[in-house]
Amino acid sequence: MIRRGRWLVGLLACVVGGLLLLPASPSVTIGRAPADVGLTGGSAGKLVAVPPATSVSPAAPPVTTWANVTSSAAGATPPGSENGAMAYDATDHETVLFGGCTANVCPDNYTWVFTGGRWTNITDPHDAPPARDLAGFAYDPNLDGVLLFGGDTGTAALNDTWLFSGGIWYDLTSVGAAPPARIDPMMAFDPDPEVNGTFLFGGCDATCYNDTWAWEGSGGGWVRLHSSIAPPEMEGGMMAFDPVSDYMVLFGGELFKLCGLVPCSTIYSSTWEFYGGEWWLASPTGGTPPGPTGGEMTWDPNGERLIVYGGETAGGALLNTSWDFSSNAWRNNTGKHPPPARTGYAEGPDSSGVPPIIFGGYSTGDPYRSDTWVFEQRPTVALAAPSSTVEASTPVTFNVTTGYGTPPYVANVSFDDGSFSYLTGAGPKFTAVHVFAKPGTYVVTVNVTDSLGVVSPTPATVTIAVSAAPAVSVAAELTTGDAGYPGTFTAVGSAPGAPSFTYHWSFDDGTPNQTGSPVTHTFESPGSYNITVNATDSLGGYAVETLPYLVEQPPTIFGLSSLPKSPGAGAAVGFEAVVQGGTPPYSYTWSFGDRQGSTASSPTTTFASSGNYTVQLWLNDSDGVEAHAERQITVAAPSSSSPGAPPLWFWGGLGGLAAVAAVGTVLLRRRAAVRPPP
Repeated sequence: MIRRGRWLVGLLACVVGGLLLLPASPSVTIGRAPADVGLTGGSAGKLVAVPPATSVSPAAPPVTTWANVTSSAAGATPPGSENGAMAYDATDHETVLFGGCTANVCPDNYTWVFTGGRWTNITDPHDAPPARDLAGFAYDPNLDGVLLFGGDTGTAALNDTWLFSGGIWYDLTSVGAAPPARIDPMMAFDPDPEVNGTFLFGGCDATCYNDTWAWEGSGGGWVRLHSSIAPPEMEGGMMAFDPVSDYMVLFGGELFKLCGLVPCSTIYSSTWEFYGGEWWLASPTGGTPPGPTGGEMTWDPNGERLIVYGGETAGGALLNTSWDFSSNAWRNNTGKHPPPARTGYAEGPDSSGVPPIIFGGYSTGDPYRSDTWVFEQRPTVALAAPSSTVEASTPVTFNVTTGYGTPPYVANVSFDDGSFSYLTGAGPKFTAVHVFAKPGTYVVTVNVTDSLGVVSPTPATVTIAVSAAPAVSVAAELTTGDAGYPGTFTAVGSAPGAPSFTYHWSFDDGTPNQTGSPVTHTFESPGSYNITVNATDSLGGYAVETLPYLVEQPPTIFGLSSLPKSPGAGAAVGFEAVVQGGTPPYSYTWSFGDRQGSTASSPTTTFASSGNYTVQLWLNDSDGVEAHAERQITVAAPSSSSPGAPPLWFWGGLGGLAAVAAVGTVLLRRRAAVRPPP
């Protein structure tokens, strides 16, 4: 609600005293009528210029609706208030709310910012402007921040100027001259080269104004502009810049005055445009909004039009209608679900490319609202999967497509198996990869929320039928191996997978993966390894199996020994070998150097005659890895009790000699059968 009591007392005093004074101010005459502007009859018998009409009618605006984005989280929204000042800071990409009246503090000097669909209180008592409501507020790209002027402390009108930039308030009051103190002026940024600054019109104190000012920065501060005609004195009007038509638009407003000795008010329903430094009274086509005050007007980038919402009629009725203005025509676009009727709410942004946002305001029965609404084309979302049938354990790529709304987006994908994926970014394309662990039917759902907290009205879904995953078995030719020697490994995929299968191997030793089956691999170092195979079927389903594999050092023979060390001819000699490494059991092949051999691990032999012999051992472990060792052994002549006596077998006669000869033939045949390896 606009508070009128304090300045009404001043107005009565001025009437009684016969004085109505307008404070002096710098004066700059700026403006020219465009050469192609037509003339039409204006108020008070003056000629009023009409801006040139565009030759191309704009396309039908997209369907837009109001969306309630009020957060229920503790501390995530300002306290309910009315008559706060709000604008979008396009430099810091946040909507800024300052001041207003709450149920507990009226006015206040709290600073809140709205970004990512959430409000944050950033009030700093050391640099905040004095508390106020009904202040002028507009983003100024020349200053990279939001400019604040005037307002009401509850006891006095203000004419101080502040800048909010980079999260800090700066007092600019001392920069140049200032307009007279006033409450509820209209402010917006005008990029027209002849203004190119924040633009201020009207407002009231003890009297109401219809003066026009522009902020020209550090070089001059506020400078008053003069037009050949101007809208009437007023407060609470609605003003915004139309970047398509390239002019400022003013609508509505209220003049509160005395009708005799009785206070009365006039609420205007006229539309004015500011172009080339001059005000022009427009003659719009179509219907006209019901002359509200206490509402706001801002630019809607979705429909490329100006939007007016809510306010209060001359009869005191609160409005919840929405109207748009473009191509010199007003249209009612209230829609099906507008916010509750209200006045005195805060709204932003203005010509920034961000949709209109409103907060708070006064409603019947709820004078300090705390709801936040966004007027935009709600974000849309689509979801697609490469197939409606997949196998468990198969990676599935879901494609999410967003549209409309205000990026960046947060897409929340629910996979219907207890897991979720949150995708963030400017879009419009996102991908989510998911693996379903169990067979079943899953309804995958995605909702998208834009940067203003607006949620897509209808989630997107796809249904995925997940069948059982394939199985795979893996085997090694041998369960263990030796370092430096190749091993062979085989994998076999089986039902319920869909042939054919491809196999990918990882050998846990840092070497490149291999494909196929069977495969051969050599481990260069001893150790315990986990050999992993991934079997993928023709539908992309896969199974994983792991095989533990032990790799030993290759076998080594640490010498051969004989007992006795220096045997005599005809005496029994035992041999042993010390083996380390390899994979038992071992196989032995001995050669004693006298055409005799053995396959025992610790053999015993007899050398028939003295001499030097080379004893060799060939050893194979259970993996087929070979080791070899040899040594020289000297066999002494046999000892005799009567030197020179003939051997005992000599006295057997010819029959004995024949028997010995037969035995010798058998021994030669056995030696021939036991051959040392080549």
